[in-house]
This record gives sequence, C-alpha cells and structure tokens, in this order.
Amino acid sequence: IPVQETQIELKKEYLKLTRDGEYMVVDVDFTFFNPGEEKEVLVGFVTPPAMGDITQQEANHPQVFEFSVKINFEDAEYKIARMNSTGFRLDEGVAQGEDFVYHFPVTFKKGDTRIQHRYRYRGGSSVELKSDFDYRITTGKMWANKEIGEFILEIDMGDGAYYSIPTTFFENEDQKVSWRTMGETVISKPMKNFFQSNVRMVKQYGKGVSLRIQNFKPDFDIFIAEYQPFNEVYLWTENKEDNPFLEEPYFLIPGYGEESELYELDKKQLAYLRNYFFAKYGYVFKKREYQELFSKFIWYKPIHGKNVVLSKEEQDYVELLKKVEDNL
Repeated sequence: IPVQETQIELKKEYLKLTRDGEYMVVDVDFTFFNPGEEKEVLVGFVTPPAMGDITQQEANHPQVFEFSVKINFEDAEYKIARMNSTGFRLDEGVAQGEDFVYHFPVTFKKGDTRIQHRYRYRGGSSVELKSDFDYRITTGKMWANKEIGEFILEIDMGDGAYYSIPTTFFENEDQKVSWRTMGETVISKPMKNFFQSNVRMVKQYGKGVSLRIQNFKPDFDIFIAEYQPFNEVYLWTENKEDNPFLEEPYFLIPGYGEESELYELDKKQLAYLRNYFFAKYGYVFKKREYQELFSKFIWYKPIHGKNVVLSKEEQDYVELLKKVEDNL
C-alpha cells in the first residue's frame, strides 16, 4: 500500500485463496496503470502480528511464510520491519505501529505494471470459530483511482468444507455481491449469524466459490470462517424448525459426546447422527426418511456416483454410534 497515491491506479486484482490445513495460501496478481511519467513508489505489504494465546516468539515473527514478490514477472527483493520503525505513516484503522511491513520500491513506467505476491499465512481460531481467515482489500482504495478497477476472487477451502463468506463488502447491506459457485458446490441465501450481521454459507464439493466486481470500492475486508460444531449446527438450515439436531430435549452435535452420554439418545436420534457423516459428503440415501431429512439442510447435495470415504476419526465415531444403537 502507498500512503495515498495520486498518480498510479490499481487497474486489476486477481486474488486466489486456497486453504492448506491451518494455513491459507495466497496468490495475488495486481495490474497497476501509470498514465504519466515514470515514478518510483515505496510499496508496503502490511500484516499484523500474531495475537491471543501465543508465545513471545510467535508474536515477534509475522505469521506469513514463503513470501515472494515479482515485479513484471521478475523476482524482487524486499525488507521486513515493524511499522513504527519505517517511514510509513498510516491511519490506525489501516495499520498499527507493531504491524509488520514487507516493503520494496517499485518503478512504475508509463502504462501497465504487474506485481505478484505468493505466500501462506496461519489462520486464527477461537472458542467460537474452528478457523478463520482474513484478507485486506479495503487498501485498494488508497491508489489514485480510489478503487480496484476489476476485482476477481476465488476461494477454495477444500472438498467437504462448510464455511461462511460475506454477503456484502459495503456499508449499505442492501448492496449484495454476486457470488458464483464452481463445480457441485452449493451456497445459501443471506443468513444471520452470531458474529456478523449477514453471511452466506458455502458447502464445498470439489471446487469453491468465485466473485468478479468492476469498479470495486469495498468498505469491509474479506472474512472467511469455519465454526465450532456447537455453533455450526445453528447454520445448517435457513429455518431452525427444519433442524431436528436443535430439538429439545436433546441437542445433537456430531463428533461430541462420550459413549455413556450417547446411551441417553434413542435409536432415531443415533441414526440421524450416524447418517449425518455420510450426508455431509453427498451420499445418496435409499431410505426416503433420510433423503427428506437432509434435503432441508443447506449443505446437503446428493451426488450420484460419488464414492464417500470417511476420515478415520469419522469412521470410528460412526462405529461407536452403531454399537450404542445396536445395544439399545
């Protein structure tokens, strides 16, 4: 980011976010346009330090790895420093003094200049969220045209992932953005949740989601979240009445519960839990009861011909459920 550039315009940003375990791999390709004379600009990439329940060593190191930058397809050198020890002076809403800055000079000749980054960063987690990933796009308005001329985004959180994406990037919540799904992936209508005013839930089958916006002036940054099971279950259906996993007197959370606690459930409840693990991967049920049940869930999409393979942890839990069910 520049402090506030007055000559160089941000013509295009093509951003790919690919989940890799606890990390997000970022591939971003910028096209800048200089309408005037050649100009050198000190460009900075800002990342906050790690926060929360971390060691001092982690706090002293940016949680960014394998960072690289290319300028017009040529590798470029960069330096890393704390914001308060550089020449950058930015509004605190953009960056804090303890933030890390990857900075490098760029000579913008007349016409187009390409800058490409690739790196991975560690995502966050909390009691409420299993994982969350942020990416700053609002600084795109700090270039001369005060917008991202063309913005293209692709998100890939992995096959089987269930996660939230923003409904909008604008203060006007009625100004929705048009997400597109790729492959068999499904996406919900706008939903209320516990942490943001509105999100859309994505159930990824194979490929993820994409977005293309012209003359983009975002007011908010990208926020992607996977929820802990006891929160995620509230976001399975658009209407709570359609979700039997929320019914009293039992509250079913797949993957939780000791064997002794499972004996408090009846056969029907245990069967729902057991079949959930197959439904989440697109299993096509022959039994009408299960087909009708899971069809109410945002994340369920029957995929004919798909070979459903459970993880070892899931398979172990399914076997435990079947054992309890058979002993009732």
